[in-house]
Amino acid sequence: MKKTNKNKTFWVIAYDITDDLRRSRIVKVIEKHGIRVNYSVFECMLTDAQMDKLQEKIARLMRSSEDSVIYYPLC
Repeated sequence: MKKTNKNKTFWVIAYDITDDLRRSRIVKVIEKHGIRVNYSVFECMLTDAQMDKLQEKIARLMRSSEDSVIYYPLC
């Protein structure tokens, strides 16, 4: 049986991380969930629960005063 993308949302995730070590750690997390389409842009197809977990992991790794990660849901 073929799996469908039912209940999944297409996300574009873009980042601007100032520190090389933090950037590397965050990229490794995102790469497990999506495809890199540009140096700082990923495309992911995720359920709401998967997206929540991904955002939590990234938030723990980033420094909000210096770093930026933006999540764009697309139809």
